[in-house]
Amino acid sequence: MKILTTLQMSEIDRISGQDYNLPQRILMENAGFQVFRTLLEYFPGKLERQRIGILCGKGSNGGDGLVVARLLFQDGLTPSVFLLAANDKFKGNVKENLDSYRKSGGAVQELTNAKELASVNWGQYDILIDAILGTGLTRPLAGFYAQIVEKLNHCSAFCVAVDIPTGMQADSMSPPSLCTCADVTVTFTAPKIAHVLNSEQNSLGEVCVVPIGSPRHLLDSNNLWLSTIEETQVTACLPRRPVDSHKGDFGHIAIVGGSREKSGAARLAAWAALQTGAGLVTAFVPDIVQAIVAEPHAELMTIGLPTDPEEELSLNALDVLQSSLEKKHSLVLGPGLGTRETTRELIKTLVDKTSIPIVLDADGINAFQSQPELLQRNENRPLILTPHPREFARITDLETSEIRADRYNIARKFATEYQVWLVLKDFRTLIASPDGKVQVCSLGNPGMATAGSGDVLAGIIGALTGIYQAQNLQSPENVSEAIMTAVYLHAASGDLAAQITEHSVTASGIIDQLPEIFRHLEDLAQ
Repeated sequence: MKILTTLQMSEIDRISGQDYNLPQRILMENAGFQVFRTLLEYFPGKLERQRIGILCGKGSNGGDGLVVARLLFQDGLTPSVFLLAANDKFKGNVKENLDSYRKSGGAVQELTNAKELASVNWGQYDILIDAILGTGLTRPLAGFYAQIVEKLNHCSAFCVAVDIPTGMQADSMSPPSLCTCADVTVTFTAPKIAHVLNSEQNSLGEVCVVPIGSPRHLLDSNNLWLSTIEETQVTACLPRRPVDSHKGDFGHIAIVGGSREKSGAARLAAWAALQTGAGLVTAFVPDIVQAIVAEPHAELMTIGLPTDPEEELSLNALDVLQSSLEKKHSLVLGPGLGTRETTRELIKTLVDKTSIPIVLDADGINAFQSQPELLQRNENRPLILTPHPREFARITDLETSEIRADRYNIARKFATEYQVWLVLKDFRTLIASPDGKVQVCSLGNPGMATAGSGDVLAGIIGALTGIYQAQNLQSPENVSEAIMTAVYLHAASGDLAAQITEHSVTASGIIDQLPEIFRHLEDLAQ
């Protein structure tokens, strides 16, 4: 599903009116009808028993609210309609809907100052509809509108936000200082940036995306490069396992990672790759921790890399790796490997010389601090980076706060400039591809912010890219599909692991849920 900016949404509305004879008047009518229908769905057979208040601003959002009021009135209900501006401030299609509501017999009350606001007993309402300010807001709430929102947020009524909660800026990922706390948000045609990427998701409630008549093919434009990952997409991309399969059909994955302090990172990545369906997995780890990594899982192969007296990987490790990686199908490079100079040079050489797909994670990314230009000197080999914001800040020399405030644009610019795939881990993981497309995974939960979770994701991505490589599915589109599927599997498994409580989610627990997520997706595919 495409995610739109306010400018892109306005352009679709403009084209709908200009080229398809769908003027704002019709789109507004359809929007109001969809909110009305949502109310019927949330209160089946009992809407007539609810006391409903509708707060209407003077803009298009208020016009949508007035359509809802008229439809409710025509259905035998008597909502309380509050105009948050004087009658003569309502213009155009909004004024037409106000007049239509009045002509049908409905009454309105003006609320234009604090005294009038205080005169209303807001506690009497079962449902409050926020049709105050829509997606055009570009600054924090203040003054009278802030007072209104604070009143609404102190009510126990079920709150429906029309298009977006008042106070939330549609193009912003930063939490608003104040906005309506909705139980459900009904938005039109496609979600906007804030519906998916704003960290104040609780204020949105359930987000319902509804059509209002805009031609669907307008959303297929290549200029609309931001979208969500859908379950149906993932189902279609799962690797098939024919009855005559052998382990070579599902790739041989190399994991290069681990150290005295972080042996578990390599172990988690390797076990995640096996649980994702890789035919073979070999973990290349410092010889001082080989026994620790090999012990838990008999299915995992290990090779010890030579270390020096200081327990740092020696230069001889590079010879071992270069000769061993020739017949592998993908490489996960970096989990727990360390940041000493010899290790950093080894990582850079492997990235420069290795021809198989590479998933560069954790210390693999740190090796390129302030040197992103060294990343992709082998343009025929897929390179996938999996940083969290702090790691991404190190490689780009940007501030973490700067990245978080505009991460989908920054991620896209980085992926296209250096021709890499970037999996930016954070609230709502992003996948930016070299062709400029950005996908957002709307699954996941705070419990996944736990040690080793990123190592698990790296292992899953390594497994799926390796499987695709083994099956000669080597196009950029297939790499993107493998990454998308991996990110979805990781997040869905994390959500399943958090069903009892987010507090106890572990990286191992995420791996344990992978079979159940695969089973669910396979059932959908049948």
